[in-house]
Amino acid sequence: MQTARSRFWFRNPSRSMWAAITLTLIAVTLPTPRAEAADRGFTPEIFKKWADMRVGQGQPVFWYAVGVAYTYPEGKAVMRLEGIDAARLETKLSNATEAHQVSRKVFVYRDVETNAILREWQGKPLPPIAYPYQYITYSLRGKGVETVVEQGAGARLQRIGPGTDITARRIGNTVAFSAPLFLDLPLPSG
Repeated sequence: MQTARSRFWFRNPSRSMWAAITLTLIAVTLPTPRAEAADRGFTPEIFKKWADMRVGQGQPVFWYAVGVAYTYPEGKAVMRLEGIDAARLETKLSNATEAHQVSRKVFVYRDVETNAILREWQGKPLPPIAYPYQYITYSLRGKGVETVVEQGAGARLQRIGPGTDITARRIGNTVAFSAPLFLDLPLPSG
């Protein structure tokens, strides 16, 4: 079928020209639909649960986190990370489609074997990860959440996003949230 169509286009140049013009006009005149976020399991009700859990309802929320940094692509553990994230809702959540988080974070690096705090890495200073502030906007977009982060200060001020990786999954009466975080940012020390 494809071969016959190809022969038709070459044998009838005037028809192929009109077909191309018609297809172009259709493509130009059709409205471009706004890209909707992928279905990540969010509804306005689940978005509110996410915001209440992540940033509270006005009172501070404290998160303790641990993790491991690996080489890529080998997957060798090179250091542990441990820290705290103190966050709160900037203003009362007035609707179920947007939440603004203000937070501070401090994380230290630890040795994989001894768990001692690492103060240098490969002969260079390794200061803790510290954000004097982060301002994060979570916006409900269809059935997904869009995240935009502003963090740092001075020359290290940066904006990250929009990200759309947070997922919500209902398990019985419980909602489980997954918010993967993969950052590949250069540090001032290299």
